[in-house]
Amino acid sequence: MKSSSEATDRRVKKSKKAMQQALLEWMEEKDFKSITITNIVQRADVNRGTFYKHYNYKEQLLEEIMDGVTADLKEAFRKPYKSKAMLELPELTVSSVKIFEHVLKHERFYTLVIASNALNGFQYKLASILRDLMLEDLLQTTEDDGIDRKLQAGYHSHAIFGMIVEWVRGGFEYKPEYMAEQLLLILRSRPVHVVFKAKS
Repeated sequence: MKSSSEATDRRVKKSKKAMQQALLEWMEEKDFKSITITNIVQRADVNRGTFYKHYNYKEQLLEEIMDGVTADLKEAFRKPYKSKAMLELPELTVSSVKIFEHVLKHERFYTLVIASNALNGFQYKLASILRDLMLEDLLQTTEDDGIDRKLQAGYHSHAIFGMIVEWVRGGFEYKPEYMAEQLLLILRSRPVHVVFKAKS
């Protein structure tokens, strides 16, 4: 039998999820500034008291959504090597790459961020999170190859985010497994020999 505290926790989570969903739905329809608390609670089917029990204003609700997505992004990125002391690129498998499953899980949010630009500036924040993860976890090496680690992290983070952008703008045409497979193929591919043709 569930305790009263567990039942309360479930109700809180359900109410918060409903309000988050309602806000994202409204953001697909109109500008954030014009969305009211009444809009949110009516669509979420909760009363205003429930809203104000958890938030003072709608910006806090949006911030909670963004914090949840970024926390889940970090968890998904670190999933392949979370339980390992070290993981080499050749050891990565398609099934271990979870970042695209994360994006699909938050499909509505990423569509707002990328396809509609409703959250101006958040694209940069997401790319920065990927960059910081690489600097913290993946690019620690004693090998002196002459490569600036910050620039390398920036290069790879924007490359991965670029794939996410193309996937979202394409309407999630491919399955997450295909995206993971393509990412590994790109990371493992040999450097491309590029020739620029001078214009006359």
